[in-house]
Amino acid sequence: MSLLYPAMLLGVLGLAAPIAIHLINRARFPVREFPSLRFLTDTRQTNVFAPRLIDRFQLLLRLLAMLLLVLAMARFAWPGSEPAPRNLILVLDASASMQRHVTANGTIQAERYFDRAKALGAELLASEHAASRCGIVLAGAEAQTILPLTLGAAAAREALARAEPIDGEGCGLTAGLSKAIELAAGRREGCTQIVLLSDYRASALYPRKQADLERIAAAAEAHGASLRVALLDVAHGDRAGNVAVEYARLRKPEVNVGDDAHLLAHVVNHGPEAADVKVQLMLGARKAAHTKALNLAAGGEAFVELTQPINMSLRTIAELQIDLDAYALDDAFRVPLKVADLRRVLIVMGESDAVGPQIQALPGQPADTGEAAAGSEVDGGRILQYVLNPGRELGLAEGTGIHTKRILAPELRAEVLSKYDIVVLYDVSSLPAENLADLRTYVNEGHALLIVCSKHCSAPVFNRTLAAGTPSAPPLAPAQVGNEIALEPAASFRMEGQRHALWRPFVDGEGGDLSMVRLGRIREVRAMAEGTQSILFSTQGHPLMLESTLGAGRVLQWMVGLELDRGNLALIRPFPAFMWRVMDYLTQRHEARPADVVPAMQPAVLDASERAFAFLEELELGPAVPAGSEEPAGPAERLPLDAQGRVLLPPQRQGIYELRKPTAGGATRGGYGRLVTAFVPPAESSLKKAGPQEFSQAAGIPIEVLPPNAGASLVYTGAEAWPWLAALALLAYAAEAVSACVVNIRRSRERAGEEA
Repeated sequence: MSLLYPAMLLGVLGLAAPIAIHLINRARFPVREFPSLRFLTDTRQTNVFAPRLIDRFQLLLRLLAMLLLVLAMARFAWPGSEPAPRNLILVLDASASMQRHVTANGTIQAERYFDRAKALGAELLASEHAASRCGIVLAGAEAQTILPLTLGAAAAREALARAEPIDGEGCGLTAGLSKAIELAAGRREGCTQIVLLSDYRASALYPRKQADLERIAAAAEAHGASLRVALLDVAHGDRAGNVAVEYARLRKPEVNVGDDAHLLAHVVNHGPEAADVKVQLMLGARKAAHTKALNLAAGGEAFVELTQPINMSLRTIAELQIDLDAYALDDAFRVPLKVADLRRVLIVMGESDAVGPQIQALPGQPADTGEAAAGSEVDGGRILQYVLNPGRELGLAEGTGIHTKRILAPELRAEVLSKYDIVVLYDVSSLPAENLADLRTYVNEGHALLIVCSKHCSAPVFNRTLAAGTPSAPPLAPAQVGNEIALEPAASFRMEGQRHALWRPFVDGEGGDLSMVRLGRIREVRAMAEGTQSILFSTQGHPLMLESTLGAGRVLQWMVGLELDRGNLALIRPFPAFMWRVMDYLTQRHEARPADVVPAMQPAVLDASERAFAFLEELELGPAVPAGSEEPAGPAERLPLDAQGRVLLPPQRQGIYELRKPTAGGATRGGYGRLVTAFVPPAESSLKKAGPQEFSQAAGIPIEVLPPNAGASLVYTGAEAWPWLAALALLAYAAEAVSACVVNIRRSRERAGEEA
């Protein structure tokens, strides 16, 4: 026998009130007629405290009714064989591992462990007392109450049927238990029972927060023995294995046409036995030409690299697949693959340096004019054209993905600038106003301009045109040009302490050693425009490269020519890497952006600062268009862009998505977009079971871990006396009322007899 609300016994002190009221007696005296009131003394009679009890039976009935009411409110309970009312809260583990299919006798069943958990929960609800209160908590990405404590089990059964697991790592069983205890706060029944339905993986126990542990400890102290926590292990006895692709990445997020895509993957056998695994690569809907066979011991792992030639420009998904098993979510890993877009560079030559016999053929190449060169000098524009794509210039199959076109300055008016990524003005001293306006618009829209000032650049003319601005338009060139400077002794690049992103590979030596550069002649910088910064200096302190921004675009001004009489820059080994880095920087490819791969059901931040998303305030995220379809598989949502061009992705299920420019209502999808994939976190692939007492130790309170067929032992049985006590209290009050009525009638008759 126990009391659910022992504090209510303090109501016994209230029994003194009826006794005190009973002892207060109001004296009543009969009214007598008297001929003269002058001879009567004025007396007043008030309530007095009588030292004796009157109507003892009526007083006893009142005290009995109050005592029964106090005992009913204290809620006496005792053991019994019938189901008794209780608070029942079911906590469903909704992490991705609960989507694993049940395996019986080596055969994969259609039933998932989450389906089994829902079935066990329905059995518990079916045996509930009608007066029980039931609640449902879903331990998914976070602990979520899908049904608060509600009288009866009907609403709980409906909420249980609607529950579904997530594709990501769950919040942990401790968080689910804490949320259930929060629901039970202030509620008392004969028993408050929390039942967790989980596959009881060890990794599900240790995402813990101190606030959850404190709440659990406080509830255990407050409820005492009436709180019972149990866990039904829905995967009890399951020894089926699981081989998972825990992670994969491309060696280079962007590849050029003609290169090989290299996909590196980590494959782990989480099963208790050795497993033979076949690994294959998929590019979109096309399988790779070869696969790899692995034999992984129990608990073994392997790092696999698969390659596939890229023969066409495309944007697709590189997917590593293994043989399907009972847990299909981790049998494939998808990584967005982007074949680098062809970059087009327009080299505009000043007339004095682009014509005449001084242009000589490069080694192994015929001259552009078809005539023998009279001079011995190769102009800087030709060197630049050659180094940006030497394979193409030599007629080879290999290329750098950079296509160049070289023209004279007067021919610029016939070109459509928007089809080029970079325009190079090599020794161009002046341009017509129309061309200058076109170039300003071109740069403002997010393109890049490289200005090379070598020996044929006329400083006065350059400063009046390219380096001169107007009240309505800033100058196109970052700085005014001065005379040539002969360096004695020859200078090199000053790389010490260089922090600019353009030179990072050369500072740490990854891109080559630029200390061997020797510059004999450079152009002087006279005055820099507002907002211009020098990003490279010579060892003698001369500014060599200047940078400015114009709208969404970038302008670089290079004060060193590439001709061989200016220095040895074009002869050193790192020169190609140097120029490719400059091209990457101007087209915003200098920083290798990681592949857009995010964990499922977790928020993520993506860098969306590329030129294609310039001037946008929000982007659109939606499912990617399935193969063979023209429309996305589901609705899209709008995501705001911050000032740094970053976008916050809300939690997504496993799958392939596209981050793209927003489309107006009803408009057909199209234009630029980036593929984004969401993967199941590796923690959900490990099926290692927790120990019998491990959950109790992690949560800090006793928790029973039971097999799935032990649900019948969780039914709470017993009885409570409060309905009977409440009924007896009503009867006592009724008897007291009848007694009071009889006493009043008797007293009225006595007073009437006395008056007669």
